[in-house]
Amino acid sequence: FGRYSLLSDYETNVETAIDELASRASTTYYGKYATGLGEDRVIAVFSCRYDITNEDCQDCVASTANNVSRCFSDVEGLIVYEECTLHYSNRSISGIMEDNPQIISYSTGLDEDFRFNQLLDNTVTDLIKDVTSEFAVSSRYFATTTAEYSSSETIYALAQCNPDISSINCRLCLRTIYDDFMSNYTGTNYGQIFTRSCRLSYILSSEELSEPWMFAQTFDERNRYRTPRYSPRYFASSGMISCS
Repeated sequence: FGRYSLLSDYETNVETAIDELASRASTTYYGKYATGLGEDRVIAVFSCRYDITNEDCQDCVASTANNVSRCFSDVEGLIVYEECTLHYSNRSISGIMEDNPQIISYSTGLDEDFRFNQLLDNTVTDLIKDVTSEFAVSSRYFATTTAEYSSSETIYALAQCNPDISSINCRLCLRTIYDDFMSNYTGTNYGQIFTRSCRLSYILSSEELSEPWMFAQTFDERNRYRTPRYSPRYFASSGMISCS
């Protein structure tokens, strides 16, 4: 996709788009904005989790502006947080299902456990059905669920798709990223997969999670590892970058 020059019109348009989307995030959980002409045109889309407040949604989207120019200057980027994602590009990105690139976060804390893997697979399969069923009711592709693994441990899972794709593509996106993840990472008691069109998160926890569930924070606290609230992972054309 190439890079843009700092202090260029493209950089200004990226910042303008983020500012505009942050403003819109005070009243909605999904939005898109385009600005500029020709090679300096920027199209940006944000998506927040539907179980957080509008205030937290706005704070999350606004925080992306603090990291874009500091971390990379790629023409296209995907910024991922627990609470929101922001995708910008100079190509058309609205209404297109994209299950790659996949940004993942995970922990391998289990031995090969057929019973856990089977329970997780059944849980995610039902969750994906719930996500698409919810859209017919609320126009939101979003669902959460739990499944008891033992008397002291519970699987918490969440899935969401952008509302500008079809139900078929939402199911396909979630199923694809889950299957890809499980084919490469086994024994994972915590996993999060993000793409431009959908996200899937789960964790096996011995403690009851308070809502909204924060999967990375729960994992960090369990392992006594602290990260700033808005410490994102990025995908840009040059690869994955972690900033804090």
